[in-house]
Amino acid sequence: MAFKFLGGLVITGLLFGLLFLGSETVKLVVTTGTFILLTLLLLLFGLSLLKGKTPIITRYALLINAEDTVKERNYTRIVTWFWFGFLISLWLLKINVLLLHVALVSVPYLEVYFYLGSLVLFIGEFYVRQLFLPKHRGSSLSRFLLELAQIPLKKIWLFDKPL
Repeated sequence: MAFKFLGGLVITGLLFGLLFLGSETVKLVVTTGTFILLTLLLLLFGLSLLKGKTPIITRYALLINAEDTVKERNYTRIVTWFWFGFLISLWLLKINVLLLHVALVSVPYLEVYFYLGSLVLFIGEFYVRQLFLPKHRGSSLSRFLLELAQIPLKKIWLFDKPL
């Protein structure tokens, strides 16, 4: 777990270094890669909000043994909508930069907004959750991250499919 986390930090650091110090071609490759990742996340979150589907945040919550209550499901649906809003706003900014060449925000800073914004939203939501869902009060962020890391992506993807 620690090795994966440190490896992820090193890769992220290298990407930021390339983004700020690299040539225009390298910047385009990093920006395009982030755009693809952003598009995939946007689709995953958006499709999970369709009628009859379990929102992505609800899936994770249930797979780490959160209470399966109406209050928990409503809260996690709202959080999924927040993530969807965050992702779509960044996606629209990236479309402006990539396709329309209208840089509302400097390209390297847009990448920083994506990664740091995701981190702030993720950690912020962890602590806000404790205000709205009393069963989560006193939860440990490190334990929560460990539980999330142990969930296979296949389980998330196939969550609504009958076994």
